Amino acid sequence: MKRLPPINFFALLIMTLTCMTPVSVRADGAKASADAGASDKLDEARFHAYSTAEAIQRSWVSVRSFGARGDDKTDDTKAIQDAINHSKNTLIPAGVFKVTSSISVPSGHTITGLGKGNTSVIHAVGCTALTLKTVNYSDNTIIRDLSLRGDNGKDMSVVSDHHGIYAPDTGRETFELLIENVSIKEFKGRGIYLPNEFSSSIRNVSVDYCSDNAIEVEGANTTLLESCYVHNVAVGKVAYRIYATGTIINCNGIDTGGDWGLFGQNMAEDGVDNVSKVTLIGCNIEDFADTGIRYKYYGHASISGCSFLAKPAGTFRYYIRLDYGDTFPVISCSFYSKGSTSSAVAPLYGGNMLFISSNSGTPVATTSDGVNVLAPATINSFYSSYKKYAVRLNNAYFDNVDYMKLRGKRITNGTAPPNTGSWAQGDICYNSTPSPGEFVGWICVAEGAPGQWRGFGAIEP
Repeated sequence: MKRLPPINFFALLIMTLTCMTPVSVRADGAKASADAGASDKLDEARFHAYSTAEAIQRSWVSVRSFGARGDDKTDDTKAIQDAINHSKNTLIPAGVFKVTSSISVPSGHTITGLGKGNTSVIHAVGCTALTLKTVNYSDNTIIRDLSLRGDNGKDMSVVSDHHGIYAPDTGRETFELLIENVSIKEFKGRGIYLPNEFSSSIRNVSVDYCSDNAIEVEGANTTLLESCYVHNVAVGKVAYRIYATGTIINCNGIDTGGDWGLFGQNMAEDGVDNVSKVTLIGCNIEDFADTGIRYKYYGHASISGCSFLAKPAGTFRYYIRLDYGDTFPVISCSFYSKGSTSSAVAPLYGGNMLFISSNSGTPVATTSDGVNVLAPATINSFYSSYKKYAVRLNNAYFDNVDYMKLRGKRITNGTAPPNTGSWAQGDICYNSTPSPGEFVGWICVAEGAPGQWRGFGAIEP
């Protein structure tokens, strides 16, 4: 008896879906058969092939069924809004769909296209592309596989409140939002703006040529940014702006323009801390104008496995600037420049507890009083403690350092007491070539230039 070959049920399902007559819904709610138009048939076939399992589980409505043309000439605002109001699952098919007022997206709605590239495009002219309704909270909304395009024509000096995706702060939070595989570019405002958000995910999103911060969110609990890329950023703006808490994994940027990351509620240089905790893992922080990452926070955060690469020419200030913090480890990161130099006392700035371990590159670390305390070729570990003038160094290697300061007293070394420069009482010079019968070093007993010095610690013959 012959054995029958195994049946490929998945292939059979695809054949069935692509061969059957597609059924869509008209604006009047009636069913439309095969005469609905060749474009609807093609969109349905593409969508079924693209996401077969989900297409079976959900009842999808194409915006074309409500009259959207997708020719980038016709105003498709009403057709798209009608489709969204009709069904919780809306398909943006192939085409460029022009809108002239923002599309309102209800809570729990899913909007999907056919891909992140230029396949399914919403072109917003003089408006925000998608606005999440937050009157009674916004949760479990999904936006994916789309391109959103504004109208600043890549001129980032033109600024307005026209964003790619926006959730107004009405006092009601946006949460459990998923934005995935979305391209956002050329908006006069922000790419993504969620000022009252928590526990949301932004994955594989690219932002380019927006006139304000590229991705700006409240951040709380399990807010996640993963595999995003911000390309060109407006001068004075940042790629990633988080007020409170979040995790950023494998995110990239920038190509030109502003800075990479700004984390904290109130970023004024006013000596006041604020609650914030943002953790970075495996990110590429590149070509920033002034500062790679600035934290102003009170909490616990870390940077692990990240690459810092300063711009090719000119000056920058900091790879990392930490204004406040309880514990802030920087672990297994690299710090390099393509050619620019730091204009700061040191490009790693820790206002409180900064712990640097197992990194590569040649950064210099400093405490909040601006005193340069560490400049090794490779930093092993460094702490600047809660007390402004107290420093703890573990396994640190010092080379080519003229002197250090401990509690305001300079410590240096040489073959004899200093005979030039101004020195204060209590400054110490250790003997760099000690031998029997000589002193361990010399201490300044009266300030002056060079002051008065006396030997201490006679070495036994």
